[in-house]
Amino acid sequence: MGQASLPLYFVTRYGQSGTGSTQMRSADLLRIISPYLTARLRPSIITMPGPRFPVLQRLWARARPKGGIYFLTKSALSIDPEAADILRRRSRGVALDYIDSDLTLGLSQKADVHVCASYAQEDRIKALQARGAFAPGPTKVILHNPSHALYSLAVPRRDQFATVYFGTPSVTRIPEALANQITILDTRDHASFLAALPDLARFPLHYCFRKDREVSDLLVKPFTKGITAAMCGVNLITSRDVPDAVRLLGDDYPFLATGSTDAEILDAHSRARTLFNSPEWAAGLERLGALKGEVSGPSLARRVQDLAAMMGVD
Repeated sequence: MGQASLPLYFVTRYGQSGTGSTQMRSADLLRIISPYLTARLRPSIITMPGPRFPVLQRLWARARPKGGIYFLTKSALSIDPEAADILRRRSRGVALDYIDSDLTLGLSQKADVHVCASYAQEDRIKALQARGAFAPGPTKVILHNPSHALYSLAVPRRDQFATVYFGTPSVTRIPEALANQITILDTRDHASFLAALPDLARFPLHYCFRKDREVSDLLVKPFTKGITAAMCGVNLITSRDVPDAVRLLGDDYPFLATGSTDAEILDAHSRARTLFNSPEWAAGLERLGALKGEVSGPSLARRVQDLAAMMGVD
């Protein structure tokens, strides 16, 4: 007789299920990996009370059945320390999925496994651990998955060069000389994201530059713009200093800008326009195809299975 299945709980916070990061790292991730998980794991989504109600969080933790794995992502990271301790005692293990949150020492002490949404985040956590500035414990990279809707996106033939920025307009910076050459699709919430998908499919190049920001050891953004481009089967322009860009695309990816100055962005965009539908363009698409494989259902399911194995689930 085989072993009984073990619950894998994706934990969200009441009232936060509709936010982009929570949606993608709970409901979307579950839908993506469920067909490829072994029968040993039984995934589902549960919600917990918010941080204003620590007593309710403790009662919630005490009411949880014993033996499951708890995957707490972003909005659920505001768990009361005592509630987290109760949950750890009642579970097979607690994984904290920081995504792009500050890597705070107090919370990290409650993790059995630190989940990293990028390789750059794993590198940062290990560096902080070496300095004693972060709680010890194993790390596991589970690349930030795209929206589940992108897995069924129809990819049309793209014969005309065109560039799109797909995201929240306030966080990107577009040189004035490019302002009339880049279409902005505003997807600041999940509803606008879904509404923009049919239009997104027609653009062969994605613009992936952010506004300058202070670099912090405690915050690492996952390469979600690159992963979105990969799912759309298109090339992108971004900077070499964007976390995971070189790691996932290769040092010789043809459309990496040296930095994020106006001149460097203009040069990368000009190079992409000049090389559109060239052998270099096709080589770039191959790199994005490989990245798409990294966030496929089977690949992400294997990473989650590995996470469970780190908690003693075979």
